[in-house]
Amino acid sequence: DIDKLLADGQITAGEYERLKGFSLKETGSLAFNILIGFGVIATAGGALALLPSSLTAIVLGVVLAVGGMALTLHRADEWGLLGSILLLVGSVTAGGGIIALTEGGVIGFLIVTVLCAGAAIFAKSVLLSILATLALSATVGAMTAYGHATYVLVIRQPAVTVVLFSILALVTYYLSKRLKPDYERIAIAFSRTSLFLVNLGFWVGSLWGDSLWNQRGNWDFRSGAVIPDWVGCRTHRDWRLGSRR
Repeated sequence: DIDKLLADGQITAGEYERLKGFSLKETGSLAFNILIGFGVIATAGGALALLPSSLTAIVLGVVLAVGGMALTLHRADEWGLLGSILLLVGSVTAGGGIIALTEGGVIGFLIVTVLCAGAAIFAKSVLLSILATLALSATVGAMTAYGHATYVLVIRQPAVTVVLFSILALVTYYLSKRLKPDYERIAIAFSRTSLFLVNLGFWVGSLWGDSLWNQRGNWDFRSGAVIPDWVGCRTHRDWRLGSRR
């Protein structure tokens, strides 16, 4: 608080005016970046609404992500925040298009995992790191769903989920101790999200057990169901809020 510093006599009036000028400049730049970011998001949403397809989402997402990377690399001082916004929105948009194009298959989620992880490192984004972890969990059968007044969590392979994300949590935690602060936050976010998934795996596995040799086929978008048929099976391991099945 520069006002308090001035009142306490720790800075001179000249230093106060100089620091206040820097503050006003940074505030204006921040607001301008945010306004442009919202404008870009609105424009991208309009384009996607006019041409609703997975390919449109992928192309649009890639363009936004590349634009964000360019701003972050070459104009970080003036447009760094806008670059981060574009990279985040572009990665999520392209990821959604990839998942739709691959009909929710494992390959699609693996590609999205790599995309979000790479973007998280480049943009130093904790949110993208968390999204990368969640996308990876979908490759081993984790998902959520919603029916009428019903929320569903599905962990199809509890043992695999626990082992995989326990290893990833440990690796990223120890890796975070050797990274710079910006990247340390990303690794810790990945580690904490992995631990969250480990807890879900233990929870579902402790209630319904697991079978590594008798798994149902992977669900994809071609089933035509919002909630896959196997979610309703009594033999399947899932949890409905307020009821056990």
